[in-house]
Amino acid sequence: MNRVLTWFNLLGVLVLAVLCVVQWRANRQLNLDLIQVERHRLEQTAAAERLAETTAGQASDLADLRGHLARAAQEGRDARDQLALLERELDQSRAETDQIKSALTNWAAAVAARDDRLQQAAEQLRAAIQERNDTVTRFNELAGRYNRLVQDFDALQERLASALTNTSRPPSQR
Repeated sequence: MNRVLTWFNLLGVLVLAVLCVVQWRANRQLNLDLIQVERHRLEQTAAAERLAETTAGQASDLADLRGHLARAAQEGRDARDQLALLERELDQSRAETDQIKSALTNWAAAVAARDDRLQQAAEQLRAAIQERNDTVTRFNELAGRYNRLVQDFDALQERLASALTNTSRPPSQR
């Protein structure tokens, strides 16, 4: 029985050794899995932290974007209001331009009418000047004829006076 017990002990030791090896392998695999899981957890934690930082940055960017969007919307409304004001001013300027064009057309017509009247007045003035020149020329001719007639008359008067003087003298004095 001692031998059986020895063999039984040996068998128990071998079973315990196999059980220890199996347990060791199971524990080793569990430890390796635990390490792997812990490493994965750390990676996931780091990724979550990065994601949280990214999310915080994106939230900040989103807040900035909302601010920019609000400012852009306000600028758009301001630009639309400014555009409406400019369009009203443009319409007013166009109306003023049309009035100015109309006034300019009327002024041009008035200037053309004035030019026509000036042209007519100039023609009348030229005609009057020509008539005056003709009258002066006729007057000068008439004055020349009058002067010749006066000279002829004076000469005739002198001859007549001389003839009368000669006839009133006795023939001996002649």
